[in-house]
Amino acid sequence: MGLEGRHVGIVGLGLMGGSLAGRLTSWGRCASVAAWDRDSSALDLGETRGLFTYRAPSLERLTARSEVLILAVPVELMVPVSLSAAPFGDGLEAVLDLSSVRGDLHRTLGRIWGKRHLGFHLMAGKETGGVENASPDLAEGATIALVPGSDADDKVVSLAEEMAEILGASTLYMDPDEHDETVAWISHLPMVLASALALGAGEAMERLPGIPEMAAGGFRDTSRVASGPSWLTASVLEHNEKLVPAIRRTVKILEAFIDASPEEALRGAARAARYREAVLAGPSKEEKR
Repeated sequence: MGLEGRHVGIVGLGLMGGSLAGRLTSWGRCASVAAWDRDSSALDLGETRGLFTYRAPSLERLTARSEVLILAVPVELMVPVSLSAAPFGDGLEAVLDLSSVRGDLHRTLGRIWGKRHLGFHLMAGKETGGVENASPDLAEGATIALVPGSDADDKVVSLAEEMAEILGASTLYMDPDEHDETVAWISHLPMVLASALALGAGEAMERLPGIPEMAAGGFRDTSRVASGPSWLTASVLEHNEKLVPAIRRTVKILEAFIDASPEEALRGAARAARYREAVLAGPSKEEKR
């Protein structure tokens, strides 16, 4: 089973869904790339931009005509959409969900879709969402976490690897718990910290009117993801149970800095710089594949 000659359906035409649709359409080897979204204006814009080849009139129709289904909807909609679509998915051979959270959601989707299901979490994005910001090159050079179910079909795994290659991304296999704890630290916690920093600076601005003029690279870099969709931050706080321990550990680290001697603060900051370099260096693309 490969993507060439397959009918691909994408549920949800936001930043992620629109970007994947555009990439697969430009690849040009799928039999069709169909899209459906409950927001008709998103479909209007996607159609104008040529992101897909078929505009499905309904979720049911999209599912019935698809061989590969990509779920690119918010976490809260993954299960309701799946329950609505599953009765029409007799012809489906693979179902990939783009959720950034696994846990109970992963197990529930596995029960709905069976061995056809696989988690496909693309570690890429922008601080602003929506199909208007979609780009066929969004995944270039990024990593995609592949999270198979306990009985995932080997053909589905192979298809997910092929899709990652088409998108220009590398892959990393993870189990659900490892995935959620990993993204808690390097994706979800930064959202919360960025929001906290922006909230604090905004409150201080009421008595310190010079803040906007003085804000420069440090504030922009550390608060950037606070400009992302507010529903996403709320969603990961609700659904990633690994996030709360990460937040609590961060609070302890901050408290340790408050109580540290100058020498201890120096050692802590130096160690942080080394850890940051190690995290960002990462393995080579060959190792990740």
